[in-house]
Amino acid sequence: HVQFDRHRLHLRNPRAYSRCAHRKVMQQAERTGTLPLALEVLREELDALDAQADAAAHASDGGERDARRNDLMRAVDRYLRLEREVLYPVLERLGVEHARAAASSESLELSALKLVQAPDALAEMTQLRSELLRHRQEQVENTFPRAARKLASEPGLAAELEEVRSRMKGAFGV
Repeated sequence: HVQFDRHRLHLRNPRAYSRCAHRKVMQQAERTGTLPLALEVLREELDALDAQADAAAHASDGGERDARRNDLMRAVDRYLRLEREVLYPVLERLGVEHARAAASSESLELSALKLVQAPDALAEMTQLRSELLRHRQEQVENTFPRAARKLASEPGLAAELEEVRSRMKGAFGV
């Protein structure tokens, strides 16, 4: 079980961009359609979850299916922890509405728990993939765009997400 110091989020004093630099960053992001690095990290994690769910659903035999399912469960847990322990507290502090995203995270977590507990997991795998798709859609269409402007003033968040993600990958082995 990876421990995370939530206090770092509140005690950290990142160097904020000047108004001019912030405007320039946002104009560039709007022109190029790129997200702040912190959101790109989360988008990469969502891409990896999609790939792992696809691999688990199409595994050829029971042993491979179980191994891929276990990898997927660890990856879902890691992603949800990144959201809960790093992203959502920052969004809360910055005043970015994310209640629907948090509810979507809970639904995804419940689907993952059902998959772990199911002896024959075909229906649960389909449900998890559906919840993952809904969660991705919620994040990409609603949460990420709302957060993009505010997160441009949080240059340390991407580094923190990367640090926590790599610690979790080391702890989970995935």
